Amino acid sequence: MRIEFKFDKAKFERELKREIKKAEREIERDIKREMRRSR
Repeated sequence: MRIEFKFDKAKFERELKREIKKAEREIERDIKREMRRSR
């Protein structure tokens, strides 16, 4: 039995965008924390 791997590009791009948004929010939170600390 051969299982064909079908690459779902649209799904992959959606997942990627979600990960990027999550990372951007974390970076913004870190920047704000650093700005508060430096004052």
